[in-house]
Amino acid sequence: MKSLSVPNRIALLSIVLGLLLLSYAAWDIFGNVGNVRENQSQLEQQWDSSLGEQVGMASASGLVDPPNPLPGGALARLSVPSLGQKWIVVEGTSPADIATAPGHYSFSALPGKKGNFAVAGHREQGLFWDLDKIKRGDLIVVETKGGTFTYVVTRTLITSPQSWAEVSATPPGFGKGTKVLTLTTCNPKWDNYERLVIHAVLQS
Repeated sequence: MKSLSVPNRIALLSIVLGLLLLSYAAWDIFGNVGNVRENQSQLEQQWDSSLGEQVGMASASGLVDPPNPLPGGALARLSVPSLGQKWIVVEGTSPADIATAPGHYSFSALPGKKGNFAVAGHREQGLFWDLDKIKRGDLIVVETKGGTFTYVVTRTLITSPQSWAEVSATPPGFGKGTKVLTLTTCNPKWDNYERLVIHAVLQS
């Protein structure tokens, strides 16, 4: 059998490496779906259980704001009706925290409070894959142990991953003390050299 020439070997090696990279990229985006579903199911159970405990602790003086959960613990349930999606948001945005769930930027406000409730999520199937489909006027509902809050989307924008103004207490374009919800994820879908940002304001 005739051996391949050096240029042909290089071309073949390039094709193989390209296929390996494509396979890795596909797994990185689609291969984690099972883990996301399993962990979200566990977080839902944890969330429902903690709600029951909170009701059991209610006194005549009414519920008080519960403390933040530990990193990786269930903080809130976030729903986007226009996408038919809902997730349990965990506390923290470390790689471990947001591997299979959206995570709350710990330095940001809590849901329903003055300031910016900011949440990060991976651009993966089962997580923030379709976040680009959210439009101005869409509703985002956040359920906490202290109540349910409905936010209305006011704008979407693309920024640099190095830009942090959008998750600050007062994002550009908002007045101080405005109750804002911000969702962030990588952009475009197959890369991460940009950041997709969704801003919404509290309606009720």
